[in-house]
Amino acid sequence: MRSGLKAVALVGAGGLLAHQWTAAGFRRRADAIVARLEHVSVAEVPIPPAPAIVQSFARRAIRHNRVPNTVRLSQRGELRGSLADPWRRFTAEQVIGIREPGFVWRARMQAAPLVSAHILDYYLDGEGLLEARLFGSWRLARAAGPHVSKGELMRYLAERGYSRYWIVSGKFSKSR
Repeated sequence: MRSGLKAVALVGAGGLLAHQWTAAGFRRRADAIVARLEHVSVAEVPIPPAPAIVQSFARRAIRHNRVPNTVRLSQRGELRGSLADPWRRFTAEQVIGIREPGFVWRARMQAAPLVSAHILDYYLDGEGLLEARLFGSWRLARAAGPHVSKGELMRYLAERGYSRYWIVSGKFSKSR
């Protein structure tokens, strides 16, 4: 009986250690992608001439502020996987690249009582990925490939408007 309890405790400890290790790896990967967007070293290039109305907006919106490499958004809301699924609350942080085309969306949502899913959605270097993990370690879903990259690029282009800085970044239509 005692050896059985020890075996159960040992297996449980091993499972917890494996969970911690894989969840930490998932977080490190997301942090590395954010760091690549934040630490872009771009030589200051002259901004191509823009229409007068765009220049006027930029003067008022930006003033003399330095254009950052990224913009961060905090989000809170509800989402669902399909029309038949129930709405689930989520919290997220999104980092959008200004000088380098890309974004990272890290979300956490309650999948069931006491059960959370961690979601990583990104577009960087022309490639997109959407991955969901239970408690941040066990993979629930993963989507990658050309069709996902195209969808993530469209999301990036649609959400550039959340930041006034992209107008003066000189990247009006050039995205990988």
